[in-house]
Amino acid sequence: MSEILDVVLRIALQVFVLGSMLNVGLGQKPSQIAHHLRKRRFLTRMLMINLVAVPGIMTYLIMLFQPTEEYAAALLLLGLCAGAPFLIKLADTAAEDLALAASVMLVLVAGTVIEVPLVLPRLVAGLEVDGLEIARSLTLQLVVPILIDMVLQKLLGETAQKARPWIARLANIALYVLLALTILTNLDALTDLQLWKAAAIGVGALLLAFLIGYMMGDDESHLKDVGGLATAQLGTAAAIIVASQNFSDERVFVFINVLNALNMVLLVAAAKAMDPDNDFLPLGWSKEQADAERR
Repeated sequence: MSEILDVVLRIALQVFVLGSMLNVGLGQKPSQIAHHLRKRRFLTRMLMINLVAVPGIMTYLIMLFQPTEEYAAALLLLGLCAGAPFLIKLADTAAEDLALAASVMLVLVAGTVIEVPLVLPRLVAGLEVDGLEIARSLTLQLVVPILIDMVLQKLLGETAQKARPWIARLANIALYVLLALTILTNLDALTDLQLWKAAAIGVGALLLAFLIGYMMGDDESHLKDVGGLATAQLGTAAAIIVASQNFSDERVFVFINVLNALNMVLLVAAAKAMDPDNDFLPLGWSKEQADAERR
């Protein structure tokens, strides 16, 4: 039974990733993404925060609280892996610009492909990373679908746009299945107190990452929202690729899934709060204050 659930979990992950990327490609023109890629100051900040500050925060918290070896390795790996398709879903939930989110995601994925093979072996003794395999897998999963769909949008026009809502629904269903199965397939590991200690460290690091990313938006609401969500979002696809090649301890995989599930729940809540049409009000704020901040 567990093997069947594991297969379904992997299928759900692939459907969610592909569906998210298809939704981006069908919804954006190359000119829209190219426009946001000209935001060099903001994108440079995103690279520095995600590839330098976040790994530094994670390393400091690991040294401070000293989780067990396998969980420390998983935390370091997740801290280094930036850029994930879930950012597209978060930007959509927050009613933000998907082209901006896609641009940030592509830049962070490119940074991850360069950084992980160079830095991770220096942080985890005896670890070797296949940088070409990481680059190949991430390119196939994240970049190629966007490029293909932009071509389809150009060729098919309205027909491609009509397919977009159905693709978005499929990605949503896959996301809910992914969250549920992550819990079901890891029930035994959830009794490990060391896992929850490491998860608390990871959540704390990601909350700090969100705040730092949010502050990089130069008082522009859309940049602050996307910056916070992008910086706190785990690059789970890259982390799973590296873990599958280099770690034999199943607790590393379990922890990646558990922290990813916790992170998704927290960030979906944050994204919903960012949506201008929601009724959420921060403690002590009036509706006018919330509307002014969102503007």
